[in-house]
Amino acid sequence: SDVYLANVLQHTSWRNAMYIAAIISTIIGILCYYIIHDKPKHKQENSVKKSLIKQFNRDLWEIMKNFNVWLIGIYGAIEFSLVIVFTAIWIIPYLLLIQKTTLPKATFESSFLFLGVAIGSVFMGWIYNHLKSHKHFLSMTALVSALLTSWIIYLTPSSILFTGLLFLCLGFISSSY
Repeated sequence: SDVYLANVLQHTSWRNAMYIAAIISTIIGILCYYIIHDKPKHKQENSVKKSLIKQFNRDLWEIMKNFNVWLIGIYGAIEFSLVIVFTAIWIIPYLLLIQKTTLPKATFESSFLFLGVAIGSVFMGWIYNHLKSHKHFLSMTALVSALLTSWIIYLTPSSILFTGLLFLCLGFISSSY
């Protein structure tokens, strides 16, 4: 979608691109409203609903009191901010400046980071569930993410394909959040 948006931006103004994105989002929202059904076909009795809500509130309170949950939440937010800040704000102007490439090519390159996150999330979740030491796993993925980010920033490859591969790896490793 980033590549299409970049192409639209090259041929029209940013306002028109936002209008097009808003129209597409509205159509998707309307389709989701009519296609996705989130209510069960049978009705639950009020007493069952109340006991489920009560149990949910108890479970939520237990989670909120757990210090480790807060730590992993902070870790996840920091790791995720790398992906968001790096790609959404910084990487496309950087690629335009350093690689002297076009906006669609820079957008295409940066989209590999999101592809890496999409692929990596599945694998990282599976790996995480099969490890005994989560602390070491999270430390190693954070270190590798920092090294890959430094490599991209300080030793920017001139090859678009290699840069895309680095972004794919960075997204894959960063998906450990």
